[in-house]
This record gives sequence, C-alpha cells and structure tokens, in this order.
Amino acid sequence: MSTEPCAPLGAPLLFYAATPTGAVVRSPHLIAWAHAANVCALRRPAKRFQIDRLRPSADPYVVGYTRTSTSINYARLRWFYLADTAYEELQVDLTIRDSAGNSVASSATTIPAGFKNETRTCLGFTGIPSEDYREGGTGYLDLDALAATLVGADWSFEFTVTRPTGTVVIVDRIEIQELPRDIVDSAEDYGLVTLDADPGDPIFAGSVSQTGFRRLHRTLDGARLVQRAYGALGSWSATSGTATPTTASATWAPLIAAAPVAGFTYQSIDDGAGTPAAAIYQTRVRNIGATAVAGEACRARFYYRVVGGGTAEFRVTTGATGSPFTLTGQAGGWKWSDWLAVALATNGASQLDTWKIEAQIAGGATNVYVSAVQIDENVA
Repeated sequence: MSTEPCAPLGAPLLFYAATPTGAVVRSPHLIAWAHAANVCALRRPAKRFQIDRLRPSADPYVVGYTRTSTSINYARLRWFYLADTAYEELQVDLTIRDSAGNSVASSATTIPAGFKNETRTCLGFTGIPSEDYREGGTGYLDLDALAATLVGADWSFEFTVTRPTGTVVIVDRIEIQELPRDIVDSAEDYGLVTLDADPGDPIFAGSVSQTGFRRLHRTLDGARLVQRAYGALGSWSATSGTATPTTASATWAPLIAAAPVAGFTYQSIDDGAGTPAAAIYQTRVRNIGATAVAGEACRARFYYRVVGGGTAEFRVTTGATGSPFTLTGQAGGWKWSDWLAVALATNGASQLDTWKIEAQIAGGATNVYVSAVQIDENVA
C-alpha cells in the first residue's frame, strides 16, 4: 500500500503537445494524467443535497442518497436557523436507512452531535442579517463506518424536527456534502500514486489494484462513474396531508400541495398554479458520450404513499429520446419507489435539459403523496 497527498482542487491541466507522436511516452506524462484523474475521481465528489424550511413535524423529512464511491470516505452535515425575536429551542433527530432494510438511529455513535435530538437554544434576533442566520449544528459522517451496517447501496436520510420551546423558529436549511479526498491511497478502489510511475522511465503496465497505466485507467473509470446527483427534492415532511404534494387524478397530473404558509416555499412539485413546469427543474448534463438527443442515462425514485389501496404511477418528462419515462405498479408506503430509468439530453443549449414530474392513481387508490424525489446519473 502506498499513499501521497492528492493534487490541489484546481482544474487539472493537460497539454496535447506533452506527448509528441512517435516519442516514447515516459512517466512525467503518466503523472500529469494521474493528477487529472485523481482530481476528477477523488477531489470532486458528486453528491450534495439540502432541505429548506423545515417546520416542526412528527413525520420525517426524507432525502435520498447514493454514495459516489467507496473511495469517498466522509460527508459533512449542517443545519441552520433564522433567529426570531425571542430565545426558542429546536431539536433535530437523524435516522439513516438503506435499501436492504437496515438502519442507524440517532443514538448510534456514527451519528454526530447536533443530529441526536439534543435541545439547541436558538439565540434572539439582532436585526443584522449576517448575524441572524446561524448554524445550529455541524457534524461529520464516517461513510465507511455507516456502510458496515448500511450494506444496501441506496440510503435514506430521515430528519425529524421538534420545537420544545417557542412558536416561530424553524430549521431554515439542512445540507449534506461529501468531502473531497486529500490522500491518494493505492489500497482504495481509485487513485494513482504518482510515485509508482517511476519518474524518468517509460510507463509500465502495472496492475489494476495498485500501480501504473492499468491503475490509471481504473481511476479514469472511477471519475466517469461518479453518478452525479441531478435532483434531490425533500422539502416536505412525509405526511398524508394537504401540505404534502399529492394528486387524486386517474390521468397524468401534477403533484400539488396546499397554498404555501406565509414565509414558507417549495410547497408543490409544480409551478404553484397546478401546471407541471419543467423549467423549475433544470440541470447541466455531464456529457460522458456523444452530444446527442439520446442523452445520458439517469434514474429517478420517489418517496411516496398510496392511500385507499390500488397503485400509483409516476412519469418523468425530459428532452431526451424515449421521453416521457413511466414507472407503474407502485403501492403502499411511506417508502421509496423502484428506480425508474430515464435519460437527460446532452444536445441542449449550454448542455441544459429540463425535467418535470407527474403522477396518476389506479386500481381504487384515492391519493398518492410524494415528499421526496432523487434523480441521479446512471452511466455505465
């Protein structure tokens, strides 16, 4: 096993003329490529999400998460609040579950302080905006330690917010961000230790597991397969009520919640007027293959509940070939739906594509509620 510091976060520089045609390719060229691959695979992890405006609720706010790779070892959690006129209190409780049915409760040592349902006093209002937006808790997740229990690939973060004292203050934002690697380790899945390139000598084949040109290709694969998050919606508690986006339609329709409470946003998975608005959800698509309307492979899932028996169907419309993409036969809940294979076009202006979400019920169901959506890359 060998380790060394990872290259800085700046954009890697590769010069076409660095490898003249017909010349012997020597290790300095490999080192330049290794730094570039290490930055893409290790220094720029793909997953980040946030949940905004969390009011106290006995039902959790849920967001989906799939780890970038096993070479990304840590993530940072933070929550914030906006001070009000009086001292009030908030509690944030986190449970993490996986797709195999395992869970890690807030009482576990792997859940950081600030997310263990402790009571945090929220300081009073000062009138200075930069002072009144305050951090309520920060902690770090050891992803390897969590993965010892959470063996399923797809995880679910469930946050419950309680206000022991007061009537106004809320959690303004919760965010999680995977942290970049500072060390390249040949024992990890990806990352080429440049000392193994033997400076001054021709590049050697090496091995997939540790050194050389084959390890470089493995690291490039790691950079290509980071599966970036294109959508992580979760600003509604998992409650079967009017504040959660829902539809009772037997034909394709938007998911609409009640009119927003004063000061709160993100109440509907639509444009607020009952029309699915693709422009609300827009992303710049990473172009792995050719620029084309066929686009890049992605996948979507929905945290939902069907009421009244029967089933629900979900539809995602994008600008890619094959759109719209439909998922059928989803019943029960609250739970995550099956994954739906979708695509996002890569030939749009500025490489942008938009997506909209609709649902319908069947088989005697009366409503379907959706409180979270996850859309990730699914390139191979």
